[in-house]
Amino acid sequence: MNEKLSQLFKNTQDLEPSTGLEAFILAKIEAIGEKRTQRRLVLSYAGIFSSIIAVFYLAMSLGSGIVESEFFSLVSLAFSDLGVVLANWKNFAYSLLETFPAIYAAAIAAPIFTLLLSINGYLNNHNHSRYYKAV
Repeated sequence: MNEKLSQLFKNTQDLEPSTGLEAFILAKIEAIGEKRTQRRLVLSYAGIFSSIIAVFYLAMSLGSGIVESEFFSLVSLAFSDLGVVLANWKNFAYSLLETFPAIYAAAIAAPIFTLLLSINGYLNNHNHSRYYKAV
C-alpha cells in the first residue's frame, strides 16, 4: 500500500493547472456576480414601478372612500362649530374614527412597504455593484 501511495504522489508537478485557469475562474465569478446584481436591479425596478402604480391607485381609492363616507362632513364641522366640537371632543373623535375608511388606509400600507423594500434593494445593489467590484 505504501508503494502505491508513493507512486501516486511522485509526479504531482506534472499535474499543475494551466496558467490562464485562475484568471478564467475569477472572470467567471465576476460575470456571475454581475449577472446576479443586474437581475436584482431589474427586480428592484419592477418592484418600484409596480408599487408606485399600486400606491397611486389605492390613494385614489382612499380619496374616493373618504369622499363617499361622512368623514369630510365631520371634519368640516370642526372648522364651522369649533366650540361644540371642543365641548364634545370625545364623541367627535369617535365619530371621526367610525367614518374613516380604514380598509383603504390599511390597503395602502402594503404597497408603501413594498416600495420601501424595493428602494432599499435598489440602493444596496446599486452601491454594491458600483463600489465592490471583484478585481
